[in-house]
Amino acid sequence: MRIQEMADLAGTTPRTIRHYHALGLLPVPTNAGVHRRYGLEHLARLLRIRWLADSGLSLERIGQILPEGPGGGQADILTDLRATREEILHRIEHLHHQHQRIERLIARVEDGEDLSPLPQVLEDFYTDMERRFTDLGAAHVLRQEKHMMTLLATTGMIPAGVGALVEELDEEDRAATAELITRFSDLAHLPPNEPANRRREIAIADGLWQLVARHRHAVADLLRTLPTGIRGRLLWSRIGVLSTIGYPHPSQRALVGDMVERLDADPTLGPLIRRVLGKEDS
Repeated sequence: MRIQEMADLAGTTPRTIRHYHALGLLPVPTNAGVHRRYGLEHLARLLRIRWLADSGLSLERIGQILPEGPGGGQADILTDLRATREEILHRIEHLHHQHQRIERLIARVEDGEDLSPLPQVLEDFYTDMERRFTDLGAAHVLRQEKHMMTLLATTGMIPAGVGALVEELDEEDRAATAELITRFSDLAHLPPNEPANRRREIAIADGLWQLVARHRHAVADLLRTLPTGIRGRLLWSRIGVLSTIGYPHPSQRALVGDMVERLDADPTLGPLIRRVLGKEDS
């Protein structure tokens, strides 16, 4: 039979057969002539290759399992089959997790929520904040913040306690937050390292710290939900990188550094941050 006929019988394509030839899985017919002529032995081997591939084996493993290939002993075949079984089980587990995520997304959309990796309470908070801005710079800062949280959410690193903290913010807190974001945005348009600008940084940091102090218990609860050890250091490092990218102006960077120092110096919140970084007080 010709290559197209054999491909049709095996439910595959001539291109696939030539690929198997190139890999050494399927021997090339030795008969001479313009067209290769395949025998039943070629079809039988091709069908076995397809059967093993459909069972989840890689082409490399198939080459080891088939009798003509190296490592065709019974023990080697069992080792390869069992390893393939483990790979299939891992894929099934991964598909199960994907199924659960899809079910959660379906439930969110059915409930009228946004299709987003962020918790709905955060989506609602950002929507509320965005409505309060007429300044494009402030809206940009808010979008940068939302992008950061989305990146953390998609990697499974968003703090579990962030929703509870956001839910505590009343109208007065949200109005103050919107004003502070606007003032933080304005820093990017002012020359850094000037005394007047430094005073603005401190004033904004004071306002932010008042919010932190007002919701100290919720902030502490949020910090307690952060991972520790390697994962905690990775999270803290990632937050640092994202904030540097999102807020590159020196005055904004100085303000972020000021807030980190205040948190670290706080008798309640400082130990919780050091715990995340693996630097617990001795």
